[in-house]
Amino acid sequence: MLLPATLLAAATALLPACLSPHPPPPTHAAGESPAATAGFDGLWQTSFGRMRLRQDGAEVRGSYSYATGSRIEGEVEDRRLEFRYTEPAAAGEGWFELSADGLSFAGQWRAEGADGWRGWSGTRVEPVPGRRWLVILEADWEGSLAEEEYAFADMLESYFTMSSARHVEVRKRSFHDAADLARWCAEVPYLAEPVVLLFSTHGTDQGIAVGGHTIGPEAIADAVRDCDNLLALHLSGCSMMKGPVPQQILDHLPAGVSFPISGYSTPVAWDASALADFVYLTFLLIRGLPPAEAVAQTHSMAPFTGEVRVAGGGFAPLGLDLLSPTTN
Repeated sequence: MLLPATLLAAATALLPACLSPHPPPPTHAAGESPAATAGFDGLWQTSFGRMRLRQDGAEVRGSYSYATGSRIEGEVEDRRLEFRYTEPAAAGEGWFELSADGLSFAGQWRAEGADGWRGWSGTRVEPVPGRRWLVILEADWEGSLAEEEYAFADMLESYFTMSSARHVEVRKRSFHDAADLARWCAEVPYLAEPVVLLFSTHGTDQGIAVGGHTIGPEAIADAVRDCDNLLALHLSGCSMMKGPVPQQILDHLPAGVSFPISGYSTPVAWDASALADFVYLTFLLIRGLPPAEAVAQTHSMAPFTGEVRVAGGGFAPLGLDLLSPTTN
């Protein structure tokens, strides 16, 4: 295994000499207030933690962070949302009234069987222009104390301290099973800006391999079911793009949630996949390319990441691939 400093130097050598961030332009016209026309759709800081709502016509659905698994749904008439909420150990009803500028709401809630109402208010969380997130969820690589520790997330965190990556916020967490994975994924929707979610794990064509068990596509889809702010889900383990797992993840996502899924179709070596991830994430997060273009640029800059073995090359082809939700 290459030392982190050597690996970082090798990755940098694969990239163009001058890299500068190219954050996407605003998506609304000058002078237009997107909050005024978004209704309840978006991210909110509320009395009970952050809340991500999706509005489709009069229907509103979403989740909030008060307790993992808390959900809300209802219907809007004018600026008033009447809703039902469910939590792991509670349920009830309530209403929100949206302000005229779309930047806040105020309302009340009550639990099932209760007579009294209590206040619930929120303010809209606006994204920081140009900011992107890299969230790395890393499983245990080691099966015993005899094995040397390996932490790919640490190397990625160090890599994204370069000046051209200062708009990229990196967060790394470890997970040990499906419940752990779901716990951390549940927090991703409460980030205001676009996110690349990377699973740094052992992998197979059946799913994520961790702790002697496999986390399959249905469990992965359930974990990311509210992550409609993903730029991409990157499956950084071996062979996870080889079989039906990526398509099955997309197939099990709820309506209105979709994102590209990238990863490798071969049993990749640690050093080769690390180099590939550095290059791919550079194009995706620092250069701001769409996922499909980032994959194409990675193939161009680092040909061993493609499907064909490079003549005289030291790495077997990795088969870096992307499944777009348009093919779902």
